[in-house]
Amino acid sequence: MPPQRNPKGLPEGGNQVYADVPAAWVRFEAMYYFQSCNTGGNRIVYWYQFPPDLGSRMLAGINTLSAQP
Repeated sequence: MPPQRNPKGLPEGGNQVYADVPAAWVRFEAMYYFQSCNTGGNRIVYWYQFPPDLGSRMLAGINTLSAQP
């Protein structure tokens, strides 16, 4: 199912499923760039990670992965 979009055409957010808790809805701005692939069209994958769960090395560069249009 395609995400609901805001007036700028960006996703409002998406459901994230966790191994130890139920699914949760996360705003697009809180997600991070994960990968892109081209299977007949551009697909960009974003994910969410609770920042305190990241190591110090990952935290140092996480802002470069912030979700962007």
